[in-house]
Amino acid sequence: GASATLASGGFAVDVWQGDNITVDLYRELPRYGYRLIILRVHSGILLSLEGDEVKPLPATYLFTGETYTTTKYVAEQLSDKVSNAMMSDKYPLVFAVNSEFVRDDLKDVFNRAVIIAMGCESYYEDDMAAAFLERGASAYIGWDTLVSLEHTDNATLNLLARLCTDNLTLGRAVEETMAAVGRDPHFGTCLKYSAGSGDKTLKELIE
Repeated sequence: GASATLASGGFAVDVWQGDNITVDLYRELPRYGYRLIILRVHSGILLSLEGDEVKPLPATYLFTGETYTTTKYVAEQLSDKVSNAMMSDKYPLVFAVNSEFVRDDLKDVFNRAVIIAMGCESYYEDDMAAAFLERGASAYIGWDTLVSLEHTDNATLNLLARLCTDNLTLGRAVEETMAAVGRDPHFGTCLKYSAGSGDKTLKELIE
């Protein structure tokens, strides 16, 4: 589905998955020269327990597929840029990187890449979008709260068709995608995109 749509838009496709999604892959990501990056990874915001109250903190994390250990990425863990994260209680903890890591620890800058972050709460806060834009991305698209896997997959395929095949502007593509797939039926989730990128097509954003 996605690969065929991307190919129709003239993109060569590389797929990284499972154990290959590591802290170091995020670190090296700009060096691959990708123009469109689809992050089909878990994500979420940091929660803080204050007394009996759980409060969201303005820190977004992208998960890896790399099993967590205290003995790896020690400097990054001590500076709170890399943390442990739980996908579900059936899986071991994995490493996750936050927006500060993206802003400070990436090797090189992106060449006007468009970032589609498919995971939960990827645009609940503005910090991850701001970090990618600061590192040379031209646009960032994400979800404003929790999203189910089925819904994010449907929406992303829909969005890619409008961007790659129909050549719509980003704002129009997101609008039409939301009209077609609706909000997530469980969470009411809506797609968001970074300010200033809505009036350009994908080709204009990456050129």
